[in-house]
This record gives sequence, structure tokens and C-alpha cells, in this order.
Amino acid sequence: MKKEFITKNIYVILAVALIIRLILVSQFIQYDIVEQAAWGYRIFLKGFLGLYSENVWAVREWPNQPPLISIWYGISYWIHSYLMWIFSNLGVFIAVHHLGASHLLWYFNFLNWFGNKDYALTGISYGVLVTIKLLPIAVDIILGITIFFLAKKIDSNKRYFYTALYLFSPFSIYISALWGQTDQVGTFFLILSFLALYKNNLLISPLLLSIAFNLKPTVLIFLPYYLYLLILHKKYYKQMSLGILLGLSSLLLSITVFTKKNPLGFLVYDLPHILFSKSSLISVSAFNFWHIFYLPQSPSDLTGIIIPFRYWGYLIYTLLFIYVIKFLNNSSFKGIIYSLS
Repeated sequence: MKKEFITKNIYVILAVALIIRLILVSQFIQYDIVEQAAWGYRIFLKGFLGLYSENVWAVREWPNQPPLISIWYGISYWIHSYLMWIFSNLGVFIAVHHLGASHLLWYFNFLNWFGNKDYALTGISYGVLVTIKLLPIAVDIILGITIFFLAKKIDSNKRYFYTALYLFSPFSIYISALWGQTDQVGTFFLILSFLALYKNNLLISPLLLSIAFNLKPTVLIFLPYYLYLLILHKKYYKQMSLGILLGLSSLLLSITVFTKKNPLGFLVYDLPHILFSKSSLISVSAFNFWHIFYLPQSPSDLTGIIIPFRYWGYLIYTLLFIYVIKFLNNSSFKGIIYSLS
């Protein structure tokens, strides 16, 4: 009975998953998040305008993330200040009312660490770096809830298993709590965009896809599947056109926060260069199949198994695309989608 309460109680699963992430959040700091914090600090000091045109940086990378997630990096400093205000006032309350401050030295040590201790002489506090990670951690838990309710409609008996499988996956824990990347944030809105598409909500679906891209541009690898499904809804072309216009408008609006340039011109000419003009490597510090054979900093044009790895990637993606398209047309899959809708 006790085992069943732990393994088949969604609140316990979510709580344990959150606690694990909060314990690990400060145990590893990847340099990517230091760069993101530096961009956020610039926003905190000078505002959003001009972030992408700033040409003096103490970190190795200039801002290379889309507007919406860059807004989060700036907001993180305000959130950190607010959290420090709460924690500090709680500390004062404990001391003034003689609530055993001498027995709570760990709390005051945490307070000093969260607010004042810099990471590796960067001038950026651990507290800010942890605060930036709070968004992917929160969305990780929300994704777990989403999986629970989707699985409940598909196979109710396995809803706890699928939820735990994701939330306790080393991959999901590493990406959100340790690395602090926002893949889950973009993925969450990507999933919502596909669900909205299947429910024929062509006004909201493109907006959600636009938000997903504005948070994590790598969601574009799913664009061919999305366009295929969108074409199948061509009879709703009026709603589809309005939805695409709404999604584009949201992206342009987020751009106007950062530049005085024509937002459409910035979207077409500047943003692709900002997001995608990176060195052509097999991998950039990410889990990757090629890591088994080569270092992550190896050129993607390096020949491996007759042809370069770059073309192996194109070939595998093409074959996967063909398989997924066939799966999307499978009658059993359509039945699953109908039950979700």
C-alpha cells in the first residue's frame, strides 16, 4: 500500500522530481548559462533595446538566442532581486523575533551564497544563475503534468509510469537542472501547437509554434511535420492565414523590444545570422551520437563511414521524416489523436 502511494501518486512524483532538480541546480554550472546571465545583466543595466547590437562583452559569445528567451534572461535579475528581498526579510524576521537564528546558520549561509557569492570570479552570483534555471525546471514539471494527462487518455494504467519515465530521465534532469538549457520550454509550446493543430484550432496553433521558436529555435527541425499537417487542414485556409499572421506578429513584436530597425527586415536578415551563424562542428557540448567516435569539436565535414557526418545527418533525418509521415497517416495513430482531442 505504501509503495503504491509513492509510485501511483502524481503529487509525490512531481514533488520528488522537483526536489531532485532543486538539489542539483547549483551542483554544475555550464559556461552557456554564464553567457546568458551576462546578456541578462546588460538588459538589467541598460534595458532591452540594443542588446543584439552591443559589441563589448566580457564573455566569449555575443547574444545568439531569440528575443523571447532573451527577455527571460533580463527578467531573471529582477526575479533574483525579489527573491533576495523575500529571503532577507525572512532572515530579519527570524533574528528580530528570536526564532533561533543561531540554529539556522545554514539559512543565513544560503542567503549570503544566493545573493553575494560570485561564480568563478565572473561577477555573476550563483543566485542569478540558479534563478535562470528556474524556468526550465518549472516547465519540466509542467511537461510531466502534460504527459500525465495525455497518457491518461491513451493508456490510463501507464500514466504514472510515463510521467516518471520523463521526470526521472537523466536527460531531462541534466538539461533543466544542471545545464539550464531551455529545450523543454520550447518543446512544451511545440507540443501545444501540434495539439491545437489536431484540434483544428488553426488560429492558436501557429502562434504557439512561433512562441516555441522564439524560445528555442531548434524546434524548427519539426517544421516539415508541422507544415505537412497544416496542409492537410487547407480547407480552413482563412483561419490558417489569420493564425500565421498572428504568429508572425508576435515574433515581430518581440523584436521591436530589442531594436529600432524595421522588425521584418531584422527577422529576415539579422536574426538568422544571430541564431545560426555558428562554427560547423559535429556537436557543441551536447549529447550526440558522434561523441562515441569523435570529439564534439570535430568538423562536421569530417568523413566517417564513407561520407561526411554532415550528410549522414541529412540522410538519417530524411529517413526519419519519411517514417514519421507514414506513422502520421496510420489509422491507429489517428485514433490516439482523436481520443486526445
